[in-house]
Amino acid sequence: MKNLFIQRLLVSTLLIVLGSIQIILDTSVGLNFGYIIFFSGGIVLLYSTIA
Repeated sequence: MKNLFIQRLLVSTLLIVLGSIQIILDTSVGLNFGYIIFFSGGIVLLYSTIA
């Protein structure tokens, strides 16, 4: 089985950065999908460090 730590780390960092940018730039009222992207990046980061 391949070690996917680096790939998961890069993907999670990318998701966190994209989510942060979307949170900052989105000025709409209502559900902001930047938070969902940000937290999914955090979950992937948490999973990659534990596994």
